[in-house]
Amino acid sequence: MVIHTFSSDVFRLAVSRTTPVSTITICQGGRRYRMNVRLATKPEETAFIAEYNLPADGGQPVSIAGPNELSRALDPAWSVKKGASQKDHFHPEYGWMNDPNGLFFLDGEWHVFYQYNPLGVSWDNMHWGHAVSKDLKNWRHLPIALHPDEYGVMYSGSAVVDEKGVAGFGKDAVLLFYTNCDVETHKGAQCLAVSTDRGHTFRKYNGGLPIIGNITGDCDRDPNIVWDPQAEVWRMALYLGAGRSKSSFLLLESSDLLHWTPTDIYEIPEGAECPGIRPMVDEATGDLRWLFTEASGRYRVGTISKKGKVCFSSETRRFLYGNAYAGQSFFGTPFGKCVYLSWIRMAPSPERQWTGCLSTPLELHLRNGELFVSPFFDSADYSIAKLDDYMDFTPNGAAGVGRVLTDAFSAEYFDDSGELAVVICAK
Repeated sequence: MVIHTFSSDVFRLAVSRTTPVSTITICQGGRRYRMNVRLATKPEETAFIAEYNLPADGGQPVSIAGPNELSRALDPAWSVKKGASQKDHFHPEYGWMNDPNGLFFLDGEWHVFYQYNPLGVSWDNMHWGHAVSKDLKNWRHLPIALHPDEYGVMYSGSAVVDEKGVAGFGKDAVLLFYTNCDVETHKGAQCLAVSTDRGHTFRKYNGGLPIIGNITGDCDRDPNIVWDPQAEVWRMALYLGAGRSKSSFLLLESSDLLHWTPTDIYEIPEGAECPGIRPMVDEATGDLRWLFTEASGRYRVGTISKKGKVCFSSETRRFLYGNAYAGQSFFGTPFGKCVYLSWIRMAPSPERQWTGCLSTPLELHLRNGELFVSPFFDSADYSIAKLDDYMDFTPNGAAGVGRVLTDAFSAEYFDDSGELAVVICAK
């Protein structure tokens, strides 16, 4: 075991694809957390060199403890050529990404957070990565927003801009709601991080302690928060974990974004994690309806009463297929548009220093209680495919009578020239 102590907020670490997994411990002030990493000790076994930023904790002394290989992997003397990249789909510079998290629009910028392993090309060590864009095409990577802590790793969640300052952090504070998952018990609790600089840096509320404790004894997770303009309360949808039912979600409400009261439990049959709730004006009738989604693109349309009870007006339908998963819509979009991004699942490849990317943006609409989906950019490079190429049945609803558009990628960037996301779009 070796220990390195330094004062910088950033360190460089050589990461391998093939060496045995080691555990390193990062201590900053009185706090510590562990991460799993394949340490590279020479250039030929190096997949990428991570520049790992630590939490902004005011110059607290930092130490890293690990096996002897850590000494050779830390601040390596060699460099590594960058691998393939993909210009039309957001992805990290290196490492693993999965679910998009905390999507919001503010000051002319689209903020994307995402499940992120900065020290490997496979799933592990969940952080929240962060990037911004002015056009949803060209992205600027920002430092890691949320790091693991002594309570667990950072699972998925969402963001809101507190325009009236009801949570007590000031007008226009940006609030990230995330799940902290204990690495030993796998129980999830819901936590909060706050930005008072327009969403550029975040600090965990109450030292990272939860605002909603574990409910089910399972990994309750993925809080999704929106404003209800009719009841004038904030609403949260929370996945209750596979232990209860793979399709059960809890609905909660709050007036101050800190204290939450359960109001109902609802189901999306055959559903998975990552709930989404979104109030939408039906473009045909002018009525306010609610769109309830889950990770696989299954959805239901309905209403929420002022007492927080859910009433569905449609059966379960689906608008995403293929390798698209865990999508989420942006908070605070211009003109109230519902702009949606999903994670595109893929396997690690030696051609890339990164794994996983996001779909091109989609726009969702409600018309006469039916969901309609279209590419956000008219010029998006989609190829048209037949519905029965991707499923052996016709889905219910307007989505089923539309086109199938495949979000395709070329073999230059991916292993098998994959048509990785399949989207059912209206005519």
